[in-house]
Amino acid sequence: MSTPSPVFWHNASVGYRATLIPGDGIGPEVAEATVRALAATGVEIEWERVELTGELIVASHGELPGWVIESLERTGLGLKGPVTTPVASGYQSVNVILRKRLDLFASERIARYAFHFARAAGRKKIMAVHKVNIMKLSDGMFPRCSREVARSSSTCC
Repeated sequence: MSTPSPVFWHNASVGYRATLIPGDGIGPEVAEATVRALAATGVEIEWERVELTGELIVASHGELPGWVIESLERTGLGLKGPVTTPVASGYQSVNVILRKRLDLFASERIARYAFHFARAAGRKKIMAVHKVNIMKLSDGMFPRCSREVARSSSTCC
């Protein structure tokens, strides 16, 4: 019996819709470079561009404008360039607001997928890496979830 392939192929005849949030500062330049790199893969992506800047965060009193959330919910996929967090304003960063609003704390799902992928690929080890200085709000959730999944996984790692 052959081992299932760990490679997942994209059907190039099926395009994707995604929200593009270029951001501000260096964000638009970084976002455009990323869009060009993705286009070079041959995967067809229809970008729905939405504006989100530090100025808009201030104007909306620290809330995300409705059109940003509506676009992300409509497309189910997003690419966000850097967005300025207003300094000394008491506002949370856009990344924190997005994670809370869209429930993007997916540590356990990611860990379970990693173990599933490792088993399918015949791997013996998994390394879970967590950038604690950036992911302060998760408080070690990803490494903790990874250890829990490892304990419950008898066939790998």
